Amino acid sequence: LSGAGESIAIFDAGFNTDEAFRAGSAFAEMQSKYNAGRVSIPGDLLSSTSSHGNQVASIAAAGRDSQGYNYYLNATGQRYPGFVGNAFDLLNHGMMGVAYNASLILNDVDSLNTLPLLASAVDAAAQQGAVVQNNSWGLSAQTGRPFNRARVLTLPSSLPEAVVAGDRNAAYNWLADYTGFTASNWQDYLGALERFQNTGVVVTALQNDFFAREPSLMAALPQVVPDLKPAWIAVGSIDSAGSGPSIARISAPCGATAPYCLVVDGNEVTGAGLNNVGGSSPGYSYGQTGTSFAAPQVSGMVALLAEAFPSLTPEDLVTRLIATANNSFFTPTGERSFSAEISHGYNEEFGHGIPDFYAALQPITSGARPLGF
Repeated sequence: LSGAGESIAIFDAGFNTDEAFRAGSAFAEMQSKYNAGRVSIPGDLLSSTSSHGNQVASIAAAGRDSQGYNYYLNATGQRYPGFVGNAFDLLNHGMMGVAYNASLILNDVDSLNTLPLLASAVDAAAQQGAVVQNNSWGLSAQTGRPFNRARVLTLPSSLPEAVVAGDRNAAYNWLADYTGFTASNWQDYLGALERFQNTGVVVTALQNDFFAREPSLMAALPQVVPDLKPAWIAVGSIDSAGSGPSIARISAPCGATAPYCLVVDGNEVTGAGLNNVGGSSPGYSYGQTGTSFAAPQVSGMVALLAEAFPSLTPEDLVTRLIATANNSFFTPTGERSFSAEISHGYNEEFGHGIPDFYAALQPITSGARPLGF
């Protein structure tokens, strides 16, 4: 599986500009995909000193190093690791995304700076055939800058009874009061997310604050509009690199998102970062840690599953990842039922656990894992 024939929409900020791709100054793993016509840029990619969006996109679907580029040469002809100093002295290869043959649709949330614009971009991504959208960003109440990965609005510990009961107008009005956007803005955006789920999965990153009691509002939107839950995955971050069987949480807990949350190793992840030409520190962005870099691993998995099972619905794809996740390292406190015979346990810290992609490709039976486990 390589993601061939599938498309992943990335909603983020900090990409190479469109001009950088045209000039051939993007990293080879991204440039080869762009040159092959597998990177779509429907709007504006704003110039930025951040490489956040590039890293996220590359983790999901950067091209394989054999796709026509000498992966250790940068655009100026310097062999790497030389052009990134000594950070990669022991590494003589590049990196590739989880679904390295998938197409990418890059959307800059800093240019889509209103919810109606974002809603239109979500609709456009669905029309382009995206099977998954990745959201490694957070909502902020700052005036004029709604999308900010540094200031993340958290889900309050309690919601109004009408919202919990599923009253849509109450949900839109509550979101308007809490965030500063209008109720109609929220109606536009949440409607677009629902329409997207007819053909694709929504993947969101939890926040990185280890001590936070609740996940980010973006990750927990299904708590406000329950109809979003079936094809939604929230992703937390763990460190599984230590010796022994211990798994350490390094982000906020899944919290309220636990019924639709997975955790992935997001510790010190390498991505294709800043463009090779220009900037004070061009090079691979190594050692990046956070849920931003865990989420695109799951988005890549969704694309691979869609390739393997082209007839499955987005809800079916989510079921395969969640119902087969490895939750053997914690005690479940609740369970999500997928049928009369199949359920899977979760807890508020780790959600359903770590995706077991091999298991997700196999028949899922009641004997695969005991009920609740």
